[in-house]
Formats: sequence, structure tokens, C-alpha cells
Amino acid sequence: MSGLKKVLLFGTNTSKYPQIPRANGAWLSEITHFVDVVQKASYTVDFASPSGGVIPIDPASMEESMMGELEWQSYASKEFLNKLAQSIPASNVNLGDYQAIYFAGGHGAMWDFSKNEEIQRIVRDAYESGKVVAAVCHGLAAFVDLKLSDGSFLVQDKEVTGFSNGEEKLTKVEEYLPYSLENKLKENGAKYSQAKDAWGEHVLASGRLVTGQNPSSTEGVARKVVELLKAQ
Repeated sequence: MSGLKKVLLFGTNTSKYPQIPRANGAWLSEITHFVDVVQKASYTVDFASPSGGVIPIDPASMEESMMGELEWQSYASKEFLNKLAQSIPASNVNLGDYQAIYFAGGHGAMWDFSKNEEIQRIVRDAYESGKVVAAVCHGLAAFVDLKLSDGSFLVQDKEVTGFSNGEEKLTKVEEYLPYSLENKLKENGAKYSQAKDAWGEHVLASGRLVTGQNPSSTEGVARKVVELLKAQ
């Protein structure tokens, strides 16, 4: 593994809420800040998604208050936009090419991460083969229902976090979601915890499983992933 210097980032393909005429997608900063930290540590990042092709960006994550210098730089980068437009389909992922996999959030992930058989296989194989597996915010949808080869849930008895019910209420779309991320994690045996305040940074590492609560936790997740990779 020491010779590999690549990380795979997954984003959603879900571009719209099924029930309402509102755009959906991945949360921009949960991609940009993760990529920035990992690339600065000399790892390259490939983009993937359940179906491949376009990873749509939730317009809410591009509102003025959400756009920092890094987001603007990425939005102006042809290379970055091409990666978003030409993501690798989950079915074409060669897991042997990567040391770690990371799942960015955005509400769209709630629909196409948890039920995608290829993603479930990739996460299971990655974790059971000793790779680092990470997610932030709604990216935890990739983990909530995942069972390992022994029949246990990936999150069972592990300290994890993810977007909280309290934060969900503040988004004003809670009633349109297919499930509660916090509730499902708890139901499947996770030792769930969250920051004291909504939107506060909260990052946990339970062995090689790294989770972050919300967008402000993205850099912390990336730093922990790099730390674990360098320790291998």
C-alpha cells in the first residue's frame, strides 16, 4: 500500500428532490475542502458516483455565504469541473488503485448511496481489506445500512457522527427526506455523537472508519484520513 498515492471521492447523482421542484446534489465545500487537504498531502483524488457522469452541486451550497476563496477557485477550474462532469461509475471502480475512499455529503446522497449495491460492495471490500473509509455529513448514507461479511453493520459499536436531527430541522427539507440519518445510525448500533452546537465541527475516527458531522467538519475528516494513510 505504501506505493499508492490515490484517494477516491464519491459524490451523488441525485439532482432533484423527488417530491418537490427543488434542486439537489452534492455539497460543494465537502468536495473542495477534502480535495484541497488531500492534494496538499501529495495524494491525487479521482471522482466517482453511483451511476457515473455528472455529480450535480446543490445550489444551496453555492449561495454567497457558502462560497469561500477555495470554492470560487474550484468553480473556475476546468479540471475540477471536468471531474464533476465525468465521474467514474461505481461499477467501473478498481478498488486496488486507491488507499482510501471518501463520501461527500449533500442531501442527494440520501437517495443513491445507501441502496446502491456497487457502493455497498466497494465500501465492504475497502474496509475489510484494510483501507481507510471516510464520509462527512449526508455522505454517511453510504454506511448506515451496510453489512460486513460477518453480517454485522459497519457502524455497529463504532463511534460515528453525521448530520444531526437538529441540523436537519434547520434545513427546512426534513419532511422530504427518505429517513433520518442520525436515527438510522443509532438503530444499526452506532455510538452516535454530535457537536454541542449546530454546524459545529465534529470528527471521529473509529479505527479506519472516519466520519464528520457537517460541512465544517470536512477539513478535519481529510486531515484524519491523511494521518491514517501516512501511518500505514
